[in-house]
Amino acid sequence: MPKRFGLMLLAFVVILLPHGVVVAAPDLYAAVIPALRDGVMAQTEGELSTYTLDVRFDPAASTIGGRERLTWVNRFDQPLNDVAFRLYPNAFYYGEGGTTIEDVRVAGEAATGSSEVGETVLRVPLTEAVPPGGSVNLSFRFRTVIPTNSDGTYGIFNHDTATGTWVLADWYPIVAGYETGTGWRLDEPTALGDPTFSDAALYDVSVDAPAGFSLVATGSAVETSTTVDGTETQFASGPAREFTLVADDDYQATSTTVDGTTITAYVNPNTGSDAGAALALETAARALHAYSARYGAYPYEELDLVETDLSSSVLAVSWTGVIFLEGPNLLANPSFVETDPARLDFTVAHEVGHQWWGALIGANSNDHTFMVEGLTNALATIYVEDTQGKDAARRQIQDELADRYLNALESAGDGIVDLPITTPRQGPSAGVLDYGKAALGFLAIREAIGDDAFFAALSDYAARFSYRNATPDDLRAAFERASGQDLTDFWHVWFNAAETTPADVEQVVAGV
Repeated sequence: MPKRFGLMLLAFVVILLPHGVVVAAPDLYAAVIPALRDGVMAQTEGELSTYTLDVRFDPAASTIGGRERLTWVNRFDQPLNDVAFRLYPNAFYYGEGGTTIEDVRVAGEAATGSSEVGETVLRVPLTEAVPPGGSVNLSFRFRTVIPTNSDGTYGIFNHDTATGTWVLADWYPIVAGYETGTGWRLDEPTALGDPTFSDAALYDVSVDAPAGFSLVATGSAVETSTTVDGTETQFASGPAREFTLVADDDYQATSTTVDGTTITAYVNPNTGSDAGAALALETAARALHAYSARYGAYPYEELDLVETDLSSSVLAVSWTGVIFLEGPNLLANPSFVETDPARLDFTVAHEVGHQWWGALIGANSNDHTFMVEGLTNALATIYVEDTQGKDAARRQIQDELADRYLNALESAGDGIVDLPITTPRQGPSAGVLDYGKAALGFLAIREAIGDDAFFAALSDYAARFSYRNATPDDLRAAFERASGQDLTDFWHVWFNAAETTPADVEQVVAGV
């Protein structure tokens, strides 16, 4: 059905605060581990936008919606006179799904918003430009229709009637990603990858849901109260890339705790996923500890592993504090659980890695997928090395990275890694290049500059860009600062050219 906005005249409360005067209430950081809370607040307080959502989840109507209030902070280097929101549910591949906006309020002033990019963008003009460091308060009501049994973007926004699971990623209006020199990134949403490109923010989200539903979400539940026909749960996120929500009426949960974080695996009954979920929980605990030791502590009190029915052969998708794990093809698949559990281990470790590379440190993953996927795959092999030894790591590099890329080299030749995901590729597929060649490139950098410089670079990169978005130049600069080497030519060969040879790959594997 066609999407449409419930407005053309928009009213917004617009309050410009003095430069730098935006203080987040301490309870917005309730999801952060207490020992780390002061440090995270010192790093982000006054710099992050704050979303306050008061919504009703109505499974009978297949909707979620309510009031959204946003204190938007201009973190960029020039004054901005509008704010662009992404309405991802209006993407063509979500069928009957969609978001409408109405009852937009302004303290006495009205503004006219414009619908753009196939109604997946709402651009809101401001009464006056917001300077760098300044802020503006926006408010509106929205209603999102949740599609049924949708496989759009791997099933990340969907009511799965087979399991009774409501998978809600990208379900609310979110401020678009912004890049210096380009402005708001308002590309048409692509079904080829994760469409979400956003800045870190703080979330205060209250969800009113019918009785009997378990809600799994980014952040932590800080208050629960009984309503007339259900329960209202308030979540606080701490700094988060987005707010993801899953609802189910019969989830079964198993938990463990590591380094102050409770990790919980949620599965549907009678799906055969219990054994796989138990293995995934063990991996997540090992990986969280290993990554925290290497790259800086995981900051949140919770990490949730959620069984969902993903599509297009995707095994897992990671969000801030929430990881979707495919049920039939991963958790309930004997090939992963019994025959070769190392594959399940590697898959889950990869997704835990995204809590750093993608969630904590953001990037435009549609334009520069290798920064997120290639780096995470490379570091998943280092997790294997740290926890199971070099021989196990070498096997994973050979199986997960080298063999697939060498096969593609032989059949299709080489290709360029650093291209937007929608750009047609010459040579191997984008998946082979971004997950295989790119990962081997990062391992080649490790070999070239040595372990001390390599891990110092990643720790420095994480410290500089936590709760921010980085570019390929930022990542390369971290390796160059730590090593004292000019890596321009090296970077070009692995990421910007189609010049890599089988001998280059064999050298990486031999160097482990």
